Amino acid sequence: MIKKLRRKFIIFAELSIFALLAVILVSINVANFVMVANDADTITQILADNKGAFPVREGGQEGGPIPPEQTSQTPQFNEGPMGPRSPETKDSVRFFSIKINADGTATPVERGFHINAVAEEEAIAWAKTLSSKSVGWTRTYYRFRAYTPADEPTTRYVTVIDQGRELSPSYRVLYASLIGSGVGLVVSLLILFFVAKQFVKPLEISDKKQRRFISDASHELKTPLTIISANAELLELEHGENENVAAIVKQVGHLTNMVRDLNDLARVGEKTEKSKFDIATIADEMFRTFETSFQAKNIKATSNLPTSLEFESNEGLVRKLLSIVLENASKYALSYVNFSVKSEQSRAIIICKNDANLASNGPMDKVFERFYRSDEARGSSIEGSGIGLSIAKEIVTTLNGRIYAYGEGKEFILKTEL
Repeated sequence: MIKKLRRKFIIFAELSIFALLAVILVSINVANFVMVANDADTITQILADNKGAFPVREGGQEGGPIPPEQTSQTPQFNEGPMGPRSPETKDSVRFFSIKINADGTATPVERGFHINAVAEEEAIAWAKTLSSKSVGWTRTYYRFRAYTPADEPTTRYVTVIDQGRELSPSYRVLYASLIGSGVGLVVSLLILFFVAKQFVKPLEISDKKQRRFISDASHELKTPLTIISANAELLELEHGENENVAAIVKQVGHLTNMVRDLNDLARVGEKTEKSKFDIATIADEMFRTFETSFQAKNIKATSNLPTSLEFESNEGLVRKLLSIVLENASKYALSYVNFSVKSEQSRAIIICKNDANLASNGPMDKVFERFYRSDEARGSSIEGSGIGLSIAKEIVTTLNGRIYAYGEGKEFILKTEL
């Protein structure tokens, strides 16, 4: 159980770190790529406002200040060396703009072909494939805008700018952040192995003390119970059978069984050796052991077991588990018990169904709590300590399996996956 808890701590802590790094990684890189796209859209919008070319300054030079008749209400370039509206943008941007007429003929825009990586014929063919779209990425590194000027309603313009140099730092940040996150996860995993050990150490010490206490208490109770039982037998020999002596014998038997169960509970984790055995044969043996008990209570018991099912686990613990499952069914079943074992995806599945007064719809995980007994069980004549199924739970946990208890109408179902 402690090892399982440590594994869970490491897994959940590592998943939390991974989620945090993922959020940071995605936020930074998405913001980075969005800013590159926004800058590119600003540039293509400036080009679109001027029909595919940068505006001409007074004196015939490209850039600002621009004659009023060539500009929109919003200034297209600002002072300063940074950003897409910098006067230096026109010298650094690699782009082409193609004008597509209503008859399908296409020509490069004057002062609108400022790129060496794309030939003119290729640019025209490329622009035609983009003319029906609006804004977006094309061929990974290129941002495009297709538009129709207000004064040329039958003409389509397509501007494509090369953002390879702008995207290169973004991809470097992406790769660096992925590598950094990977290294961070590995380092955090190594740290968690050490931290988890220290984290569960108090629980491990507490669990050992609890098991030792249960074992010692069980051992100490054996002697007085043996003496009481022997004295009860002497009284019965001297004075004959009577209700008081019978009550003493009954309660001593009840306490003896409880001490045995407590001792088993304390020692479950000590048995970890594995071996191969036929679980179907063992299940059949255990079922036949309880047949007399079922018959005495008029319970119709049926089994559905395979001819053979080889399984690797701790044979002693599996035998104890099967015994607990069948004993629980023999105590609480009203009229029938159905016991089955099958193989499912390399696991052994043990299912025991019986009708019972205490069954309720849905999960019934409380039955695995130590000393838990329902009000109906306490008020009935059924003897029990409420430890059996908690031992079953401990056994299944030790064997790295799962056990479920749930009710369907008046039927109680106990399902174990080993």
